[in-house]
Amino acid sequence: MRICLLCYRANPYSGGQGIYLKYIADEMVRQGHEVHAVVGPPYPLPMEGVVLHKIENNGYFIRHGRDVINRETPFDILGPVNFYEFMHSRLGAFPEISSFSYRAYNLLRKLHRKYRFDIIHDNQCLGYGLLLMKTPGSPGLTVCWQASCWTDAAKIALPVSCHTAELKERQHSCWAVS
Repeated sequence: MRICLLCYRANPYSGGQGIYLKYIADEMVRQGHEVHAVVGPPYPLPMEGVVLHKIENNGYFIRHGRDVINRETPFDILGPVNFYEFMHSRLGAFPEISSFSYRAYNLLRKLHRKYRFDIIHDNQCLGYGLLLMKTPGSPGLTVCWQASCWTDAAKIALPVSCHTAELKERQHSCWAVS
């Protein structure tokens, strides 16, 4: 299978998402699948057999004053996703997840023409760009590990049955985007 993994924070030393990405990618490669990973910063270390596609973010949520505008490309802030990211950061929101999902969608449109992924596997991004990713025709799957994701997942995904009593007991849910 040709599999595309999405991970908005992909470094295995900065949290569970990067660790999940590394282990699932390694196992899929070991099983003989062609694996691509669309990743955001902090980026993962190179993974054997995995094609990395890096997505930048502008980090507006950590920039202040004149540092907000890139001096080399000052008009970049006016691009649709950049402006969205900038405005949301100034209104007190954390736009990294949604911005990643929109950028990932734009990149996947280009990649899909070349690779025709059999499945797109999202690791807890749950951004609205996932809805757009359904248009190329590849089935999608999103994994939500935290109960706090539940309400966001409900907005964009369809529930599927969980396979462990432990997950049901903790009121976590498994979700799939078709």
